[in-house]
Amino acid sequence: MIGRQIVNHRIGRKKRFFISDDLKIEALLERQSARRFTLLDELLRNRLTIRRPVIYFDIMIKDNVREKILQCGAAIMYRKGYNDAGIKEITDAAGIPKGSFYNYFKSKEEFAISALDYMGRQSQRRIKSYLYDASKPPVDRIVGFFSEMVEKNIRELRFKQGCFIGNLCQEMADVNAAIGAKIDQIFKKFTAILSEGLVEAQKNGDVTRAFDADQLAEFIFNSWEGALMRMKASRSAQPLTAFMDILTGVLLK
Repeated sequence: MIGRQIVNHRIGRKKRFFISDDLKIEALLERQSARRFTLLDELLRNRLTIRRPVIYFDIMIKDNVREKILQCGAAIMYRKGYNDAGIKEITDAAGIPKGSFYNYFKSKEEFAISALDYMGRQSQRRIKSYLYDASKPPVDRIVGFFSEMVEKNIRELRFKQGCFIGNLCQEMADVNAAIGAKIDQIFKKFTAILSEGLVEAQKNGDVTRAFDADQLAEFIFNSWEGALMRMKASRSAQPLTAFMDILTGVLLK
């Protein structure tokens, strides 16, 4: 169609798409990625006129690939640990050449730190979905969160894997200061969220004020991580049930 063409310029390995001045997008590009499809669909719905060259697709493609590497690589590192997770194995799982890994991460260490951030954000969302649920009493939120985690480790993970962040802590914190610092930062965020719930429970009179909320949160969280470690060694639910018994029968009584 005259005057309605989309020019595809290839620069190296990157793809850049430029849209002619004053062009109103009326058709979707075929065989493009889902994220590019979404942007074009948004342009269609809003009848946006593009007056400058559009280079957003480069950023979108790069972000999408990085997310895929993190998703696949974190899953492999979760199963096998830091030292046994190879870069080639990660890139094969992500469907990219091994050399492309270094376009996104300078080293395996940098990847591990990014993977910790990636998994940490997921865990924080899960914790917040319980502890920030104002429709339930704070103690019920705390117990509900740990109850779900117990069920996940028993029924879904079958006493294996445990906590991704805790696993890397045991394997790498002693030998890699940067990874250790990132893990400590994430754990502090977890305990801070837990402490908020405990403060609220203490104000309601549901949890004793004999313990400082921050210290109690540290104790509960550290006990949980230890229970996960024992669970993997024993391949049984006993460490997790012992944790829940003390949590509900003593600490939050």
